[in-house]
Amino acid sequence: MTTWRTCLLPLTQFADQCQTLKAGLKNLAHGVLNQAKRHRFSLLPFRLIEQNTTVGTMFLLWQHISNRRMGVAVWAEMIRASKTPESMLQDLYEMELQRILLNMQMSLMHSIAKQAAECAEKMATSNPSSESKHLTHAARLASDRFSMEQAMLPVGTGLSHELTWDGPGTW
Repeated sequence: MTTWRTCLLPLTQFADQCQTLKAGLKNLAHGVLNQAKRHRFSLLPFRLIEQNTTVGTMFLLWQHISNRRMGVAVWAEMIRASKTPESMLQDLYEMELQRILLNMQMSLMHSIAKQAAECAEKMATSNPSSESKHLTHAARLASDRFSMEQAMLPVGTGLSHELTWDGPGTW
């Protein structure tokens, strides 16, 4: 039977692995940034920049040099600009694909790491042997149908469509 102890360590390890992957993604993003700073790209009135968030994620954005505007509209303007040599369009397109993919991966790794860490924390604080008033009270409740360990296992959201039905009048 699965207990909170058997889930806690793998969750914290998983959260740590996600953080390690985020660090690797940052290194890859810096490689793309270095590529964007090379000679041909540095002549354009647009640049690829990094934006770091307060929670430690890093995203790549296109920025117009003269007015500091950022985002997809800047990308579209760069591709349509007459100053952008046609010979660079394929390279810029591939760089944009890398930017999109890295941003998506960074966002996912951050979200998954956060969820895993929060879940592990909740599991640790919901330990039935802790001094939690609610769990101490719940442990005293007798049940003919479920043990306390079974009752604490996650089984769904509790929405009405998840209720079991054993026949008329048995909800």
